[in-house]
Amino acid sequence: MLNRNWKVAASVLLCGTLVACKTLEPSPVASDTTPTRALSSLCQIDAPLGYEPGAPGEADPMNELDSDATVTAIQEHNARYRAACAPSP
Repeated sequence: MLNRNWKVAASVLLCGTLVACKTLEPSPVASDTTPTRALSSLCQIDAPLGYEPGAPGEADPMNELDSDATVTAIQEHNARYRAACAPSP
């Protein structure tokens, strides 16, 4: 009889702890939320890139300046970042 009482008590406690973990408010569905900087994982892990452009045709023997192609790619990346991660008003 004692074993049965322990099983019943354990079952009641287990059910009580499971109910305690349930949230009272429904969590938002991705389609119901407006993409914002706070919700976007891209905006949390990405950032605008910096670069050092050289003057057109400037010699760069130590390879310290970014090439025109690199500068263009970085500018395109930064424009996409600003479009996707603009601060919410």
